[in-house]
Amino acid sequence: MSRLDVFIIPHWHFDALWQLSFKEYFDITAENLVDLLEFLEKDDRYRFNIDQTIYIEEFLKEFPELSGELKKFVEKGFIEFVCSGYTQPDSNIPQGEFIVRNIILFQTFVKKMFGREAKCGWFLDVYGQSAQLPQIFKKAKIDYFVFWRGVSKRIPSEFLWEGIDGTRILTHRMPLSYGAGYIPEGKRRYYFFIKTATIDDAITFLKDLIEKLREIASTNIIFIPNGDDFTPPQRFIVKVVEEMRRREGDNLDINIATASQFFKKLEKHLEKLPIIRGEFNPIFRGTYSTRIELKKFNRRVEYLYLIAEEMATIASLFKKSFPKEELENALKLVLTNQFHDAINGEIIDEVYDIVLKNYESAENICRKILEKSLQIIVDKIDTSTEFNGIPVVVVNPLSWNRTDIVEVTVAFTDPEIKGLKVVDWKGNNIPFQIIDVNKNPDGSLGIVKLIFTAENMPSLGYRVYYILPSSKKSLESFETSIKVSEIESDYIMENRYYSIKLDHLSKSIVSIYDKELGKNVLDSSKYLGNSIFIEPDYGSVCHINGDIDPHLVAIPIRDPPDLNSRLNTMKCVSRCIFVEKGPIRAVAYIFGVVGNTKYRQRIIIYDKVQRIDFNTELEFGDENHRVRVVFPINISKYKIWHEIPYGAIERNEGEYPAINWIDVSNKDYGVTLINKGIPGNSVVENVMILTLLRSIDAMYLDAPFGELRLRKIGKMFLEKAGKHYIFYPLGSKALEKGYHLFEYSLYPHIKTWREAKSYRTALEFNIPLIAVKTTPHKGFLPKEKSFISLVPENLVLTVLKRCEDNGVILRFYEAEGKSIKGYLTFFKEVKNAVKTNLLEERVSDLKIDRGNIIVNVKPFEIVTVKLMV
Repeated sequence: MSRLDVFIIPHWHFDALWQLSFKEYFDITAENLVDLLEFLEKDDRYRFNIDQTIYIEEFLKEFPELSGELKKFVEKGFIEFVCSGYTQPDSNIPQGEFIVRNIILFQTFVKKMFGREAKCGWFLDVYGQSAQLPQIFKKAKIDYFVFWRGVSKRIPSEFLWEGIDGTRILTHRMPLSYGAGYIPEGKRRYYFFIKTATIDDAITFLKDLIEKLREIASTNIIFIPNGDDFTPPQRFIVKVVEEMRRREGDNLDINIATASQFFKKLEKHLEKLPIIRGEFNPIFRGTYSTRIELKKFNRRVEYLYLIAEEMATIASLFKKSFPKEELENALKLVLTNQFHDAINGEIIDEVYDIVLKNYESAENICRKILEKSLQIIVDKIDTSTEFNGIPVVVVNPLSWNRTDIVEVTVAFTDPEIKGLKVVDWKGNNIPFQIIDVNKNPDGSLGIVKLIFTAENMPSLGYRVYYILPSSKKSLESFETSIKVSEIESDYIMENRYYSIKLDHLSKSIVSIYDKELGKNVLDSSKYLGNSIFIEPDYGSVCHINGDIDPHLVAIPIRDPPDLNSRLNTMKCVSRCIFVEKGPIRAVAYIFGVVGNTKYRQRIIIYDKVQRIDFNTELEFGDENHRVRVVFPINISKYKIWHEIPYGAIERNEGEYPAINWIDVSNKDYGVTLINKGIPGNSVVENVMILTLLRSIDAMYLDAPFGELRLRKIGKMFLEKAGKHYIFYPLGSKALEKGYHLFEYSLYPHIKTWREAKSYRTALEFNIPLIAVKTTPHKGFLPKEKSFISLVPENLVLTVLKRCEDNGVILRFYEAEGKSIKGYLTFFKEVKNAVKTNLLEERVSDLKIDRGNIIVNVKPFEIVTVKLMV
């Protein structure tokens, strides 16, 4: 028997937001930090691992007198920073860039304050592990990774984890939880006590634990996490280790250590480690849809932040200041909310209110920055004109040319104005559609809301249009492909791409005929498209219909809506009105009641945009139910792909978390389902399913009959009387009663999502064109311009920001899994360009050829480029 190397890794797990507020949890952790520093002063045999900087920043503000002590023990190596991030985020719901920023904030703070950089990633309580984490951590100079949750089968506890781009990171997964090595002695958690143990008891406990871990370990090197939620340093462990070393010295070498000490030992045995590829998902799928308003708010603020930062960067290059502090304040509010328990909805009502206020504050900061930055840019644009009209600068925040809808509201007081028209800066007439108008008593126009199609908008750029008032009524008839029909209860709407037919009773979608391919998109033999199902859900935050799934195991659960369900809109008699009929778009407005819930749905098609957009409004009046919407797709032998943070991955049937889109397609045809902040996506037997919300009131449920938690028995007890279970309440707001708006879109396409560029269409749905009204004025910028161009098509720009030395940082990623050569052009003269890591440190110089910055990009690579202009 080979001698074991056992590493006791002391730590605690800090919950930023959960059953208490950050302030309440910080007070507990501050006491523990003082305890730790005092103990290290007394005993230099002890070590400790700290994982989030949010509470360290607060600690240094509250107790600056202890900053010297903390720095001293970091310098001595007694305390190691292990990187969860500013907070320990969820790895599936936030966009990739916000996982990156979380880690960057951690690394920059630790380096600035302590002169160190973390080498170990630490996602010990995160619900599932995204397949881009190896690349993200490695590009942030982190070489090791530790996690607990999300393993779907028995694998060794040590391995090389390979992400979707091929990056590998040396990984330890905790097979028995992050609290497995906390010796049952004294104060364990912050709310209960455990019987005090003797040294003999502790040694017996550790020996049993070592045997369990040894069975799973890849080598004779054993990792034992010594800590739990908010646990103070376990001083007792030093004596236990000393005695155990004396008794068991021939069989094992046991030490209290930092995480890096364990991994440095493990690195000598890389040849023994297996390679595990892909992700560790799904797990706790109930979290994808619990407290859904947080998910939607999160996505909205994420994009607002990135666009505000982008426009502020462009504005700053016109010799204006860059709002670094304001953006960092907004970022920290978002990252605080992305703490895994918070963004997953596993929080009580009082904490839920705090999270909403955080998002509101971040949104207000970003909106002000965006408005100010856009005004700076627009002021530099030449909007002067021979036309007597209102200049409208239309801005495209995305890094490719696009065609999409613009919405503008204008007002007139001249009693002679009876009509209007829209022209571009060259004077070309632009078709438009008035969607709302308030006329004055004399028939003149007052406030007018209109839409028009902005075609081939410059990549990350703008174009000037003009709204021209007229003394004549707008009688122009624009050419359009849009038609609507409601003859003899047949409701049909069509454009150049599709013909859509609604069921004459329910107004769900019977067919979507794709004119280009000549086939029906839907298979309506069982389900009808855009049908809503409201089904019982007596579960907890983590689990649909109860704590009856394995706690750690990742299992994709296949459960299509029950066709016999009483509460589904296929069984309802709904009303339908075509409230808009072209020429730019047509809108079918559908409304009715199902159970105690009122629903209003809009189906939206466009003359020159290929998406089919949907708005579903609910006045939700039921309790303990899950709401889903379905699209049965007419396709065979398909593959399922989901967008994940900074990439995409092929998955099996069942419910998983997705960022903006999922896709089913074969080599000939496919359909992409796009969402705005609705993570719970599923495909089962050709049916694409979006979980809109869950109405629950239990944070946790636990069976009173021990481990016999079979599905039938569990459901029986839960459905008949949930109180037969131990019940941990969330609060009444988790029942989600009241108003909700859900936005999603269908994008049928030829071939696969790669050829169709579904990732671009999804971003266009989430990030609309921006219209900025202004006055006619001179400026040095032309009437149409692109600030950045990035080709080929599979490169997606995500970040444009300033950096510390006044340079400009751009970040983009390869979206299709292909190696390519990229070409980047910038609107300012570039003196120097370098490729950096995520910490903005130089990796290599980049060639500049006639204004094109040339970058070689690997499949699914996240690329950071620094420009000096």
